[in-house]
Parts: sequence; structure tokens; C-alpha cells
Amino acid sequence: MSLEAYIDIRFADPVISLSINQRGLCYGSALGRVLYYNFNTHEETPITEFSEECIRGVSLSADGSLFIAIGDLYCWAVLNPDSLQSSREVINHERLHSNDDCGYTQVLMKDDTVCILTITQLAGIADRADTIYITNISSQIKLKFEIPSLPPQSVPYDFDGKRLLWMEWGTNLLRTFKMYDFTTQAVSEIAAYEKKYGHITHVKLLQDSILLVRNHRSLILVDISTGVTRHILGTHKADIVALNWLCLKEGIASMASDDDNITATKLVIIAVDYDGNICLWDNQGLAECIQIKNLPQLTPPYQKLMYFSMGYPYIVAAHDVKIAFSSDLGVLVVRSKYLESLQNLQT
Repeated sequence: MSLEAYIDIRFADPVISLSINQRGLCYGSALGRVLYYNFNTHEETPITEFSEECIRGVSLSADGSLFIAIGDLYCWAVLNPDSLQSSREVINHERLHSNDDCGYTQVLMKDDTVCILTITQLAGIADRADTIYITNISSQIKLKFEIPSLPPQSVPYDFDGKRLLWMEWGTNLLRTFKMYDFTTQAVSEIAAYEKKYGHITHVKLLQDSILLVRNHRSLILVDISTGVTRHILGTHKADIVALNWLCLKEGIASMASDDDNITATKLVIIAVDYDGNICLWDNQGLAECIQIKNLPQLTPPYQKLMYFSMGYPYIVAAHDVKIAFSSDLGVLVVRSKYLESLQNLQT
């Protein structure tokens, strides 16, 4: 393990969106700052210091293009973000922005696609269908979908470009997870949990499962089709503050012929906890634990600092062998020995 980069942030302006690719990373902050960092030159390029709203999403494409969601106002498509020839294009959403419902609007982003949902009942509007707005930044295709109105205090959790996952609160604190499929335009119920199940946080959509954190520390895989717990990956000794995952495809040399390849997939879960542990989990259990306090590139005072004491919404992202995560003091990028051992895997 090694520390690849330590990127400063502004005090009291937490990073709320983060993306990483082979060349660099980009983050967006609560006060609207967008910064690009180049791994090769180690140079920071501010895309903007302030915006009209917080940066709900950033995404770096394989060709280096940068896509940005500025609140629920509009999006940017930025070409060559760290070049003197950088260009920027504004892409507006199909919906009209309103100050009245802005506080009830949720924005989720996957790659270059933005999903906007307003929970209208919280704004005092009568029960009706809710409109979901989809904006693809690169193609500028804009779509609208109607789903049954979400009840008050529903919590949208994840959007993977094709599906939207949220939780609804019911009577007796019953929590029901539901999913909307944009292809079939159908709502399905995945699972429901009573109060005795414990706290549920950091819920993610996987291919055929949902990944959730139970009681702040345990990583649970739940089958989407049955709602049954498929696998308990493991448990952290401290509360998990950030969660993400990678699905890797492996080219394995076939025993029949050197020219044949067999494609296999490996799911890797990356979880960051309050004590500064970056843990990588696979189906076999804990594959690697990187501890901030043991990073030799940090001076002893920085090894002992608390990185997650402010209670911000922390983000973790990964590409190739690098893992980037936000903290109270900055964005750290570490190299994973476990991911290095899977060098022949491609996302």
C-alpha cells in the first residue's frame, strides 16, 4: 500500500461527489467548487471555485471528458479539463427549476447520466404521480418518466443508469426498499425490514443484489429478486462512513489453448470506516485493509489525525489499482496491493 496523492480541500466545504480514472480525479464540493487533479503532473486545476448550487455529481469518462451536475439547475460537459484548450458546454434539464421545490429535489448521477426526482408530498402538493427527469449529458438526450408518488420522507439511495432504488417509511418504522426499472417502467418491491432489524445505511445497487450496511458496521448482500439475504461479507470494528464497489472482469488463460480466454467476474466491495481503515471485501471475506495511520508517506502527526470526525457525507471511488476517498482534511488516493494482484482485471 502507498499514498499516491493528498489533495487539500477548503475548510468546512466538504467533498460530496468524486470520480477517478486512469489520468486523474475530480471532486465537487458542497459550496460548488470543482477541482481536477492530474496523477502524472500532480497539478490541481480548479474548474470553478463556487457555483450556484452544490455539486451533486462529477464523472470522468475514459477519454478524459468531465461531466458535472450542478445541483438540479444544469450540467456541464468539460473537454480536456486540465488543458489550456479546455472547453465547457452547459446542458439544461428538461424541467424548470423552482425555488419552492429545490429543497425537496434529489439529484443522483451515474457516469454521464443525471436523475432528478422531487418528493412532491414534502412540498405540500396533493398526492399524484412523481416525474423523474433523466438527462444524458454527452448525448443531450432528455427523458421523463412517471412513477407513483413517493410517500413523505422517502429516501432515494442509488441510481445505476437503468434503475432507481429508494426506501419508504411505513407504519411501525417498517422500511420498504423499492426499485424503478426505466426499461420496463415498472416499480418492484425488493425487501421490507422492521425496526428490530437495526439501522440501515449506505445502500447500493449491484447487478442482481443490493448492498447495505446494517447497524453501521456489517456489509450485507440482499438478492433483488427474492429479498433474501444472500451473503454477509463481514463486519468492521468501527462505523462505516463511505461505501462503493467494483465489478471486475478477468481474462483467465484457458487450459485448453493459450489463445482461448474465459471471462469471469469478481465483485470487490470498498468500505471506509471512522477509524481510518479502507477495507476491500470479496466473496471470500476481507481481502485487504489499508490503514491511514500506517501510510509511510504521512508524517507522524498526520498519521494520528482524525479524518472522519466532522460527520460529513464521505465518498470513496476506485479505478485500476487506485482508491480515492474524501475526508475532513482532504482527498486521499491510495494504491491497493490487492487490486495490484488483479492487474489483469478490467472494470
